[in-house]
Amino acid sequence: MKQFVNKLFNIRPEEWPRVIILFLLLTVTNIGAIWGATIAYAALLEQLGLGVLPWIFALSALLSILAR
Repeated sequence: MKQFVNKLFNIRPEEWPRVIILFLLLTVTNIGAIWGATIAYAALLEQLGLGVLPWIFALSALLSILAR
């Protein structure tokens, strides 16, 4: 199985420690970004109230459409 993955992603056997560290770093970075975004939304809702939540969803959807 490991040889198949090595050939599929063109990874030499001596490169595995670096690949694992790279994926761990990517995982920690993504967890931090998701955690930060969640805290930012929670703080915004605490300041503005729950009545603004539908507008936040609509604005977020509109901005994601425009970003594409």
